[in-house]
Amino acid sequence: MDKAKKIQDFYANKVKDACRPEIRRYGALQLAVFKAKRAGEDISALKQELENARREAMRKAIACLDEHEHFEVIATLSDNGKIRSMPDFFKNCII
Repeated sequence: MDKAKKIQDFYANKVKDACRPEIRRYGALQLAVFKAKRAGEDISALKQELENARREAMRKAIACLDEHEHFEVIATLSDNGKIRSMPDFFKNCII
């Protein structure tokens, strides 16, 4: 494993640990939306709640890293990798 991947994994684990309740809530709401969609129920309220949970998880994920840690992750980003931007990094952490 190269150095950039190790750094990204280290900070991703830090984010996941700090945001565990929000990530669990987001995952549970994703499952609820999926089940409601399969059952043919109205999912508009669930979709709004899912979006709010995603936004809250992203907000907390961004806040749990300090400025120096953000710059370390930014230094590891590349155009040919799986993670190309900070939003991709945080999205990858909460999904």
